[in-house]
Amino acid sequence: MSETNDFKRVQQPLGDLIKQVHQQLAARGGPAPERPRPDGCSRCGGKGFVLGRDGAVSVATACGCDLKCARCNGRGFLLEQREGYQFHVRCECQTLAQRIAAYTSAQIPARFADKGFDNFYVEGAGEAARELMVAKRELVHFADTARPNHGGLGIGLLGGPGRGKTHLLAATLSRLTLGRGISCRYIEISFLFADLKAAISDPRARATVDKIDDLAEVDVLAIDELGKGRGSVFEEEVLDELIGRRYNNGKLTLFATNYPREEVQGQHEGGRKELWHQSLRTRVGERVYSRLHQMVAFIELARTPDRRIPG
Repeated sequence: MSETNDFKRVQQPLGDLIKQVHQQLAARGGPAPERPRPDGCSRCGGKGFVLGRDGAVSVATACGCDLKCARCNGRGFLLEQREGYQFHVRCECQTLAQRIAAYTSAQIPARFADKGFDNFYVEGAGEAARELMVAKRELVHFADTARPNHGGLGIGLLGGPGRGKTHLLAATLSRLTLGRGISCRYIEISFLFADLKAAISDPRARATVDKIDDLAEVDVLAIDELGKGRGSVFEEEVLDELIGRRYNNGKLTLFATNYPREEVQGQHEGGRKELWHQSLRTRVGERVYSRLHQMVAFIELARTPDRRIPG
């Protein structure tokens, strides 16, 4: 009871003190208001960075207009009010260098440097449009909420060529890196196999072998064209090691594949059914296929047409 009375006695003076501090700040012009960055820069549109290409991959570089942040006026922090108190909050400009480095390290293909969720357009209606909208919505949610090293599922996109799968992967990695500074990597699986094979025959390419270690530890790995390759023992062992290590480490993984989960049966002449398409299951093997079910949520784009071919 005495502690409660003591709190009541100090509560009013404390409130008066906070009010006086606010009045003094207002008299001096107050803290810099939290406002969006101006979009006056013709290079970056106020984002603080520009995207470009370096050979086969996308890169981000700082824009000179961001030398003094318009949000915090170069102080590096913002004042945020919560329940009558003010707190110092680090301004996003303080993480700009980290976010730029994360994007460049992701090695997104140069062709997809400008691909984001904003320019992933879904036209029409029906089941095909619904599939794309679901895929986009789920990947936006993943990009905004994923917590590396805290469990959760990645996402696997299954559908034929031209469905927009690589665009969605690139958009996801772009938001994870430039928006949140999360460590990510993109790989096209057949290129990885080729690089590793070259490293075996050329000692000077030894650094390429270390790719597996890096890919096993990165916070979010996006594997494109999963299931592509010759299906050799070497490729099976590489994929098994990569998926196995990420599975054991609880790392978040995204992938896209042109193969359906299971074999699809078609009607042959004469009424006989036959397998007309290999499945992801047969392409990656039972061990990897089983682990993927505990690593990702599958999203199938079975009804979506090839967006590259005019309808």
